[in-house]
Amino acid sequence: MNKKLIIISVVSLMVVAATIIVLINKNVLLSPAAQNPGGCNSLIYNGENGINLVFISSKNAAESYSNSLFSLSPFKENPSAFNVYYIDAYTPECEIYKGIALLCYSQEIIEKASSCPSDYIIVVKQEDSSIRSSSYMNVMSLNSAATKSVLAHEFGHALANLADEYTPAEIPRKSENCQSGCDKFANQDTCFQGCSKTDFYRSVENGIMKTLSSTSYGQFDESLLNTKMSQKTSTITGSAISEPIDCSNQNYYLIEGNYSQQNKEIKIMSRSIEQGCSGTNGAGPLNYSLILEDNSIYSGGEFNAELIFTDGQQQNEQQISGENFPSDKPFYLKIQIVENAKSLEISAPETKVSIDLTDLESMLCKVQSIENPLPSPEVSCTDPLSSAIKIESVCRNKQNNEMRAKMQRTPDSPEVSLLSFELFNNNNATKWICGGSCSSCKVLQPGETRFYYFSTDEQLANDASLAISADECLLGRKQITAAYS
Repeated sequence: MNKKLIIISVVSLMVVAATIIVLINKNVLLSPAAQNPGGCNSLIYNGENGINLVFISSKNAAESYSNSLFSLSPFKENPSAFNVYYIDAYTPECEIYKGIALLCYSQEIIEKASSCPSDYIIVVKQEDSSIRSSSYMNVMSLNSAATKSVLAHEFGHALANLADEYTPAEIPRKSENCQSGCDKFANQDTCFQGCSKTDFYRSVENGIMKTLSSTSYGQFDESLLNTKMSQKTSTITGSAISEPIDCSNQNYYLIEGNYSQQNKEIKIMSRSIEQGCSGTNGAGPLNYSLILEDNSIYSGGEFNAELIFTDGQQQNEQQISGENFPSDKPFYLKIQIVENAKSLEISAPETKVSIDLTDLESMLCKVQSIENPLPSPEVSCTDPLSSAIKIESVCRNKQNNEMRAKMQRTPDSPEVSLLSFELFNNNNATKWICGGSCSSCKVLQPGETRFYYFSTDEQLANDASLAISADECLLGRKQITAAYS
């Protein structure tokens, strides 16, 4: 009898244990997916080599706009070519460009979007229905008061450098959908006069690049879009079971520049290493190439820093009322970091510039910005590290806002694995690191003197200072001077 009781008790315990395990597993399975620290959420994932669309909007808006885009040819025939992400915990600062169009383009927006794999950035905001949407570089700024098809129109500019097919407008250089004659359209039986310019021709009477009432780009424009998609997705594996890339473990070069077609000049304003994923930068007449030490080209791409497209269409209008403007904005390029990179070459049809990347080991990585930070410690720690590294100077180049810290390490100093640089300016603190997750940057060796570089677009106060630590041991705090060029 006692044996039966023991057996029953053991069986009961086993049942209870199994139930607990099932409940634990059930809770694990039903728990929400982990969110990227930068606020990136995955909506559609088809593989790491897909074209990455990042919406800065609510989840519902991202779903609605992406469904609208993927209902159109040639995208509906290639659904696995795209990944879709959204960031809903960030409200970007935008402007009403020239009083007529929503424009959301800034370094902050580019950096926020890089918490996701981001080839194209789509910002959705509610404005009055009279305000147009816009496209510049790889960023589309959509007024949600417009019809959803405005995304397809702006994406035509960003993905394939398509010109507006209404008149009047400026034809982007190297654009192919507006032609000087009907004979330029292969396999087309008809064409129609008026394509940006009154004496140029389009391949379709009323396509998406002419009117937001259309549901078709037209056969010729679709072929141009397909060409761009195939260039970007030629290595897609089609894997739908792998996880999206964690961009918090990635870094990229961020290049800020200005381009003037009138002056035939490309001017580099700043360069930095930022945390996040790189991506493509649009389509257009300007090109960039990443050059390795053996002078081979590792990768490249194109972009359009010449024109800002603005487009809108009221309910009683039959075609788009729009205009494109010569850009008066900087451009930002996100470039993949690779070993043995020598330089980045940026070229326009009439000029080019080369950026030296050989000092990568001295370029810091930005990791965070903090509003209303606590004051940094005013005294150094007693650790032997406190005297191991001396801060010689902290200077700023007024021409490009690049910061430079000169440091010297004693020959017999203890091991150092991480350097931290914290900029205190007004009520903000911004932190950069060298070493640790910023593996491209090298901590100076015993006996070595080295310059470290980083960039900031902040207007520095007179009392702005930089606190530098080694493995969390404060080395010192220096006021910033403008002393080198």
